[in-house]
Amino acid sequence: MQDWRPAIDFIPHRPPMLLVDFVRLLEPEEGLPRGEARSLVKSAWPVLDASGNVLAPGLFEVAAQSFAAIAGLQLALSGQSGAEKRLGFLVALKRFNFSGSAKIGDELLTNVSITAALGEFSVVQSEVRLGGALLAEGQLKVYCPTADEVQKMLGA
Repeated sequence: MQDWRPAIDFIPHRPPMLLVDFVRLLEPEEGLPRGEARSLVKSAWPVLDASGNVLAPGLFEVAAQSFAAIAGLQLALSGQSGAEKRLGFLVALKRFNFSGSAKIGDELLTNVSITAALGEFSVVQSEVRLGGALLAEGQLKVYCPTADEVQKMLGA
């Protein structure tokens, strides 16, 4: 298990939309990457209701940003420079269940495991917890095109 690293170093999100504070890689499972992220719920988050509770879409955004930061950390550790880092697009949520909520001041722990990878697509299992309580869990499907594919999409 590695030390915690600032998530802001590995994803393009910036406050107030930055919802993940720290990430680290865990030992791979069946050869596939996994990691965890810590998030302190802040009053500036744009995914709060009027009472300061995290809305359900905010929890899957925490999961998506956790995956992105963990993937970015993995790329950085593999020696890829910033110019070679890949964009990621959340393309689907599957079996995402919500069983609780968080509020301003709570610290969330998100576990992320890549369960399948095919080319530029990854299937990611995620759990968001507050203390030991499970708040949300589900599957993300993410598309991470190469730099050449992004250029083609942009018509360049």
